[in-house]
Amino acid sequence: MRSGTDGVFAAVALKDGHVWAVGRRAREDCQGTRPTVAHMSPDGRWSYNQDMSVPEVPGGRLESVLAITPTDVWAVGAIGGYDPEMYPPANCRPTSDGGEGAETPGSLPTPLVMHWNGSAWQRVELPPLKGALHGLTAFGENNLWASGTDPRQPGVALLLHYDGTSWMREGISAGGSGHAAIAAIPGTSGLWAVGSVGEDTDYEHAFVARRR
Repeated sequence: MRSGTDGVFAAVALKDGHVWAVGRRAREDCQGTRPTVAHMSPDGRWSYNQDMSVPEVPGGRLESVLAITPTDVWAVGAIGGYDPEMYPPANCRPTSDGGEGAETPGSLPTPLVMHWNGSAWQRVELPPLKGALHGLTAFGENNLWASGTDPRQPGVALLLHYDGTSWMREGISAGGSGHAAIAAIPGTSGLWAVGSVGEDTDYEHAFVARRR
């Protein structure tokens, strides 16, 4: 990878010799964050945000990535919300413009889903939601699941399902989840979701839930 690449990578995926890394980077003049994507092709060449038309999403960050094929790659995360650890440069501070990407204490994040179609990354339309996405799994190209949390519904893990046409919300009772990851059970239509109970405290406990 190119030396000195700015930002923080949170997840990596491999498929047929292709490597994808996703995360966040600071916007110009430290005005919050935006999604960052890096790609290594089988011949060892690296491509970065501008090379792949990664959309400018103010306040955006990516937390997980899944490659179905080299031309069908998904990434999920969130827009906005406040987390002091999101800002790699020591001199950067949150913005307070109050918009979708606002990153101020007490602001609620919005789920973010992005898709690579082989030529460009695009932000995918979602139903009106609040929360952040942390995990991603799939049974196939038209059957994907993303997991996360919604601070407005602390007793339910946030699950989104893609049926090949659109993303819709589902939920698993988790007793108050602060973080959630998800995995498909090979050879079945079932899912496992795991995470923490008790958001942002020193008294979190693990939860495990299964969707048959």
